[in-house]
Amino acid sequence: MIITRMAHHFPDAVFFAETVHRQVALTIDDAPTQTVDGASTCDILGAIAHHNQTVPDGDRVQATFFVLGQHLEAQPHLLAELLAQGHEIGNHGWSDLKDVRLSAPRFAQRLQQTHQRILQHVSTPLRWYRPSYGVYRPSMVRALWQMPGYHPQFVLASMLPLDVRRMTQHPRFTAAYLARCAFPGAILLLHDGTSDRARHTAQTLRLLLPALHQQGYRITTLSALMFPVRHNPG
Repeated sequence: MIITRMAHHFPDAVFFAETVHRQVALTIDDAPTQTVDGASTCDILGAIAHHNQTVPDGDRVQATFFVLGQHLEAQPHLLAELLAQGHEIGNHGWSDLKDVRLSAPRFAQRLQQTHQRILQHVSTPLRWYRPSYGVYRPSMVRALWQMPGYHPQFVLASMLPLDVRRMTQHPRFTAAYLARCAFPGAILLLHDGTSDRARHTAQTLRLLLPALHQQGYRITTLSALMFPVRHNPG
């Protein structure tokens, strides 16, 4: 599998989890939506909540939302709402610019800046960092290692995100594409950040979540996928 070869060549990144269980992680980048009018992160949350009303409690969908520090200026209250609905928060840096272009000290500063901005609004452990555009260099990895509580690998994904490209930004196409990319341990990726992307992601999820559920997949956060709780038999 191509994704397995990529993971071998990039050991500082997580592309998928090693598991035989039909479980995938749903991740949403660039949260929350910058604007307060029009479609927003609330539409994405609504799509997930609507699906969760149709399935047993054990099959409820939970996602990891990767937050941009700069976007918190518009809707910081959404972080508490994300947590209240059982979702997870990850660090996606300060802005949607290529982290790899930053100097090592500037990247470390922005990593910490976003971490502190998130914790101004919610009190929750932060474990995951996803670099913008999925590219990084060794100095960025060393900066990540200096962040207490963070997983020492960057989070990437099991598929190329096509939902940000105009030619392929259609809910039916995106839902079908992600459904085909699903396998036990896959990390799926969609986008927030703008009204157009939030609307597209919400519409995609209304198609994708039932399809994955019919395939027998449980859809959960990165932490639940990577570090499943194992219960000892009573």
